[in-house]
Amino acid sequence: MKKKLKKREKYKAIISLLENRKDGLQPIPECRKNLKKVSLTVEDHADYMMRISALLEVCVIALDGQGSFSSKSLSHITGEASIGLVLEMVIDLLPYDQMNYMDRIEEIIDKEKQETQKTNDISRITKLGHNEKKG
Repeated sequence: MKKKLKKREKYKAIISLLENRKDGLQPIPECRKNLKKVSLTVEDHADYMMRISALLEVCVIALDGQGSFSSKSLSHITGEASIGLVLEMVIDLLPYDQMNYMDRIEEIIDKEKQETQKTNDISRITKLGHNEKKG
């Protein structure tokens, strides 16, 4: 009974960690395909558009191979600025908080494995001792 209670408590702790996370991959409740979503924090619509533009600009630079834009409408934009903004977004999208949750979940699971191993070891020792007394 105690073993089931401990497992239930650990399960509840893991569920609590997963439900209370605010960053990283988030489940989409209404989605039937178990898809996840990621959010990106922006200051306003202009910042949002600037970030999308930077992604496109970096792709254009990469495809152009020149390190600058050949299009007249994009000639005022520097590759360094676009690349810097894209790198900033990538860093913002890295799942640091999610990795912390995963570390905590792994600690709970490792502790459970250790406790299970100890219980199994004690059972084996007890059985060996019991069999030796019979023999």
